Amino acid sequence: MKRNNPKVRPFPTAEPVDPLERGLPANVDCERYVLGAVLLNDSLYRHVAASLQPPDFSLEKHRRIFARMDDLAERGERIDPGTLANELMGAGELPAK
Repeated sequence: MKRNNPKVRPFPTAEPVDPLERGLPANVDCERYVLGAVLLNDSLYRHVAASLQPPDFSLEKHRRIFARMDDLAERGERIDPGTLANELMGAGELPAK
């Protein structure tokens, strides 16, 4: 019986890739939880914004939502579903019903 030589690789290997170049894995549910937590308690925004910026979100719609949250926070307005929806509509990022 022929044994596989552990030193022989069956496929050619690519150049090693720096994990930071690939970016972090996306977790859409985690993004939703973060955005939802801020909507439930807007005082959490400053804690979240200390670590995250809009480009950190994997979905474009999450980036837009977080950017509008930032706009509201900059103006000292409450971040809640109503004010956020108005902000998104005003920016043309949420279709009016």
